[in-house]
Amino acid sequence: MQQLLQQKPDGVHGITHTKQIAKLLEGSPTRILAASLKSPTEAVAAFTAGASRLTLPIEVPSLVTEDPHSIRAVEQLDQYQTNP
Repeated sequence: MQQLLQQKPDGVHGITHTKQIAKLLEGSPTRILAASLKSPTEAVAAFTAGASRLTLPIEVPSLVTEDPHSIRAVEQLDQYQTNP
């Protein structure tokens, strides 16, 4: 995650920029698209920062679904939905 917060040459990194745009657009019907993300960590950071749409290489979503923590979270959610 720390790499995502490293400053870029223009002085603003992508996640901070996404947060700033999300704040400006708060209450607007406009959606933020975070593009060219390369990892699950980048995807989570962008989504958390306010992006509601992501473009990812096809293998990134499968990396998330193979993660043991993600699998357990989905199982817990399924269990909760079955037995609230």
